[in-house]
Amino acid sequence: GQTAQARQGSSFYFKPGISFSRRGEPTIAFRVYPSACAFSSNGAVILPIEAKNALYLLGLLNSSWVRAGIHTQAHKFSYSVGHSKSIRWIEPSPRERDSIESSVRIILEHKRWRFSKDERDSNFVVPFDPGMASIVEWFALFRHECKRRGGEMSDMLANIDKAVAMTYDLPPEGIDWKDFNTSVGDVDDPEDIPYSSVKEFSSCIIAYVLGAIFGRWDIRYATGQKPTPQLPDPFASLAICSP
Repeated sequence: GQTAQARQGSSFYFKPGISFSRRGEPTIAFRVYPSACAFSSNGAVILPIEAKNALYLLGLLNSSWVRAGIHTQAHKFSYSVGHSKSIRWIEPSPRERDSIESSVRIILEHKRWRFSKDERDSNFVVPFDPGMASIVEWFALFRHECKRRGGEMSDMLANIDKAVAMTYDLPPEGIDWKDFNTSVGDVDDPEDIPYSSVKEFSSCIIAYVLGAIFGRWDIRYATGQKPTPQLPDPFASLAICSP
């Protein structure tokens, strides 16, 4: 029955890997799947045979080449296991592997920086940087930083595309990705940004202050008395709660 089918993959629970959703727009996207988690049919998981290949595989799958190919097999933004039976594995040169992995690290760093400003994230500490002069000033700096990091993420995805092209002997200039509903700009998702206006940011500050009053948040991070903790490894298990 369905219960038995659901348990067939239970031996693979709690292992780090790469996940993707059954539905996604504008195209499929592959994300870090941290350890100590269980997956379902709506969120499939790819488990690298060797842990050392996780970052490289994440970059390869998110390259415009692979996403465009999967998009041609999809129907109405629906992505199920089996759309692509296999992808030919070509061992990259040390130079191309390093280019892809370093680009993936930068993208993950920028993504997680955005997420950590949202109080729903397990790495959330404080929504602003200590020493903020005013809400309006910090929000302007935040938007500027989001734009800068977004541009760098798009550049890193373009670097990944070039490295994949070199490895698989594909045209280094790429193709017209618009024909496949794909773009290097997809990595800069505005939905990643927790607040898009001064009003939303002000509401976040009020919620944070109330949380600090009731002991939910450690106000010493906001005052600068305690340094902001370093983000853990992307594939590490999620924290039970924010610091």
